[in-house]
Amino acid sequence: MKKVDPRRGKLDSLKIWSLMLALLMAALYPAGPRVYAEDSAWAPGAAYAAKATVTYAGGRYECLQGHTSTAGWEPPNVPALWRPIAAAPSPTASPTASPTPVPTSTPSPSPSPIPSSTSIPTASPSATPSPTSTVRPTAAPGAGAATPVPLRTISCSASSCLSSALKNAAAGDRIELAAGTYTGSFSSGSQGTAVNPIVLTSADASNPAILSGYSAGSGYALNIKGNRWIVSSLKFTNAQKGIILDQSNDSLITRVEVYNIGYEGVHFRDGSSRGRIEDSWIHDTGVTGAGYGEGVYVGSAEGASYNQAVYDTVISGVRFGPNVRAEHVDIKERTLRTVVENCSFDGTGISGANYADSFIDVKGNDAVVRGNTGYRNGNAALLDAFQLHKIVDGWGVNNRFSGNKVYMDGPAGYVINAASGTQAYASNNERSPSGDLYAGDVGAG
Repeated sequence: MKKVDPRRGKLDSLKIWSLMLALLMAALYPAGPRVYAEDSAWAPGAAYAAKATVTYAGGRYECLQGHTSTAGWEPPNVPALWRPIAAAPSPTASPTASPTPVPTSTPSPSPSPIPSSTSIPTASPSATPSPTSTVRPTAAPGAGAATPVPLRTISCSASSCLSSALKNAAAGDRIELAAGTYTGSFSSGSQGTAVNPIVLTSADASNPAILSGYSAGSGYALNIKGNRWIVSSLKFTNAQKGIILDQSNDSLITRVEVYNIGYEGVHFRDGSSRGRIEDSWIHDTGVTGAGYGEGVYVGSAEGASYNQAVYDTVISGVRFGPNVRAEHVDIKERTLRTVVENCSFDGTGISGANYADSFIDVKGNDAVVRGNTGYRNGNAALLDAFQLHKIVDGWGVNNRFSGNKVYMDGPAGYVINAASGTQAYASNNERSPSGDLYAGDVGAG
């Protein structure tokens, strides 16, 4: 007869209880920190959609307005773009089990309490219909600061409300427009700040409001004459000029459509520096003056009454055309460090009037043109993809072109044509079909 070890029952019982205890502990104390899958650490140069959440300096924030981040626009510093929400809880460490004696009765482990999250004040509800306002808590400048600053959300559904809101705008205002058409020649000289820019946007980005001038032969759709504005998720049409920025530094235009404009679509003018337009569509400009129908105009022509010192403009991810009848981007003399990147150019409709015969014309210094794609689309008026001209001695030099690809339909025309007295550097540019890449003083680099 097979002998039975008297310890076998106790050993089997111990294995069963140990397994049960391990399963119970694993359920109560999952390994590793809790992860908020939707969160990511805030970073400059990233594209954030509305309602995206990020973490920064120990807090969590929800994006109020789609935008591309930049240094200085950290979530605590720009309450017009971010609102604080509940912070992610600190991870609870997994407990280390102590040796367990052979159980004589059913164990009843008591889990340690899981710490609750610390709440951060959330934003107040959006404003009631125009022109009432709400107050939102926000952080003062500097990481960790939490002094509330009154901010207004102004909701408009009529042109008169919009005109009043623009005239009386203050730093930190958010002007939200209901879907519909707002007719007028709108303008504002109000000043935003680095902490509290002024935001002009649609209440529903998927159904943007339309700012319409009186006719394509006169007036502006929108003229901003103050610093630190964000113009977003709107359409501009039926005016001689679309969006004009005068003496407006550090302003952002994003996700707009500009069309059916008599002259230029967007103009960074009169000393406006560090401006940016991104993720937008500009088409059907120059409908009353083809030679003046630029998509984006940077600076002013020699002899104009405006301050020509327009520096550090960025044009990123903009779709140009069809029927931009002058240059898609005109970079004037005495401007510095303009960047044109990741844009697309549809040559259909470029007129050739007033020497408008290229996607980009550079007359300033230190411009960077990179990662763009251009299509001639059978338009014989488009002679070259990119041109450089000297209007003023010492200007039109040290401009760089890299990673651009242009489809020229045939061998005629250059990717870069640098006129006498100008100078550029080029690298990794392509054309299809094959043909001449460069003319003039164009070096490698």
